[in-house]
Amino acid sequence: MRYSFHRESVLSIVKESKRHLTVDSIHRKLKKLIPNVSKMTIYRNLNQLSDSGKILEFYVDHTIHYCGTETNHLHFACVCCNEVVDNGVVNQQLTKFIESKKFSPIVSGFVIKGICMHCNKTNNN
Repeated sequence: MRYSFHRESVLSIVKESKRHLTVDSIHRKLKKLIPNVSKMTIYRNLNQLSDSGKILEFYVDHTIHYCGTETNHLHFACVCCNEVVDNGVVNQQLTKFIESKKFSPIVSGFVIKGICMHCNKTNNN
């Protein structure tokens, strides 16, 4: 893949974010750097980055989110507030199973849906 300022800017935004960004949130951030950037440009670059394994694309409630963490990890998605957080711990049994099948994931990020601690407290009060 040849160099592209737009693609490198999108990659930088996704990797530097502590959150899992949507196209709209990436567009808002990128417009500060490149005011007339189109969403089509962002979609094209996100697809290229995802296809090359530099970022992870995953769906939560019919919305695509992007993660810049390249190592295998878990995502916990709250069904109440839609917050998605990373957990770097991948189950040892799952890792052994993947290795036993001689399968090499390029980028992996499992999504586990549930209710976060904050929403649990709010719902129980």
